[in-house]
Amino acid sequence: MSITQEIDLFASFAKQIAEQQGQELTLDDAYQQWRAIDQTEIEVLRQRLESYDAGERGRPANEVMDELRLKMSRKYGAE
Repeated sequence: MSITQEIDLFASFAKQIAEQQGQELTLDDAYQQWRAIDQTEIEVLRQRLESYDAGERGRPANEVMDELRLKMSRKYGAE
C-alpha cells in the first residue's frame, strides 16, 4: 500500500471517529487509535467487502433469512 493510500485511509478513519467521539478528539488520539488497529485485518475485510459487492461471494441476509423461513415452514409447518 502506498503512503498516499495510507494517508487517505487515515483521513477517512479520523473523520469517522471524530463524528462518533466528538470534537474533543485530538489528532494524536485519532492516530493512537489508528495504530492500535491491525491494518492487515482491515485490508482483508476491505477485500472481502469488495468481493461481496462484486457478487463473488456471500448473499444478502434477507435472502438467506427468507430461504431459512421457507425451509423451516416446510419442515415444521410454521409460518
